[in-house]
Amino acid sequence: MINTFIIIDFYNTKCYSIYRGIIVNNLKDNVISLIKELPDNCTLEDIMEHLYVKQKILKSQKQLKEGHYYSHEEAKQIMKSWLK
Repeated sequence: MINTFIIIDFYNTKCYSIYRGIIVNNLKDNVISLIKELPDNCTLEDIMEHLYVKQKILKSQKQLKEGHYYSHEEAKQIMKSWLK
């Protein structure tokens, strides 16, 4: 069972983790806490998958912060053009 919680503070645009009651602020510590929460019998592929997902989440948060996203209506229009 994973006990690390990711907290996203949209007001201050920060992302941090709470690992066993300790606030972890930097990426290296986030990665270490993520790996520590994996089962002892996890594979390298399991670790890589978790890190890949974490990287995608952080990239998405950065894009949101910078305003690089589409509204629901814009996304619908884009998808409509793909389905022609």
